[in-house]
Amino acid sequence: MSNLEPPASRGSIGTTFKRIVRSLMVPSNAGRNEPAIVIGSELPQCMQATYASAIMFRPRFSQAPDSAPIFFIGTRKQNLGANYINSVDHGWVIDNGVMCGYVVQRRVAASNANGLGTNFVMTDKWAPNLDVNNITMLANQVQFDGVTDIFLLSSTGTRFFAYGDQLSLRNDWARGDSAVNTTTSAAFANYSWTPVPALPSITKIGAAGNTDLEVNMHVTSYVNDAATGPEFGVNVNGADIITCRHAPTNPVNTRFQTSGIGRVFGLAAGTYTVTPRWRRFQGGGACNTDALDYCTISVKEVAS
Repeated sequence: MSNLEPPASRGSIGTTFKRIVRSLMVPSNAGRNEPAIVIGSELPQCMQATYASAIMFRPRFSQAPDSAPIFFIGTRKQNLGANYINSVDHGWVIDNGVMCGYVVQRRVAASNANGLGTNFVMTDKWAPNLDVNNITMLANQVQFDGVTDIFLLSSTGTRFFAYGDQLSLRNDWARGDSAVNTTTSAAFANYSWTPVPALPSITKIGAAGNTDLEVNMHVTSYVNDAATGPEFGVNVNGADIITCRHAPTNPVNTRFQTSGIGRVFGLAAGTYTVTPRWRRFQGGGACNTDALDYCTISVKEVAS
């Protein structure tokens, strides 16, 4: 990318001076491998088919073998859609004297919906692979990290606030019929099932202390002694977490439902299986299940 081109013609006083500008570089004395802002239509070869012009923020050491990427804001040659839509791409290009390739991470667009300019619409799209040309993408994601609020304000005043928390949509759930089983133990044991286990699995992405696992559990059982109380929980990563219990004032041999929520703290990022558990926490009778009983568990990753 060159600096200002020299004058195409120069006449006597009063003659109009003609100057052809293909690219403007600031500072004008920056070397090929030095930081600069380059503006114009003299683009890297891999961008020429798509873009008419661009602003490029070139870092120090953009040439091989260092090859630091160059950030660009580019104007496309062809509209993406109707004639009254204008799209501007934000991305990164490698043009290091050995190879040339780029990736677009953000696309800002504006249009007037009826072509007359009376209805103005804007969009701002972020994605890992809006456009990838001649490079291999290993990782590319949008991250919001800061101490200020991130909020979305609609025309009706509906707002969404994230107060610096980590957000995750990772979740799973499972349900299954119970097996014929009895426990009189005060220690937790697996709440048995047949033939399909209620064993949800989740891949946690947040670090310990940043996100936790929240478990919802719904289970049925019955007792043979009114003073007997069952307690339920889950086992995650070798630890038992209590989710719910039923008071020891139960009709004998009558099925009842028990529901509750447990929170699993201190887990590193990774994949975890949630195993249903139960025990007799009070009384002298037995806690029972059979093929008519049911267990449902859901798990999701939440901010700590």
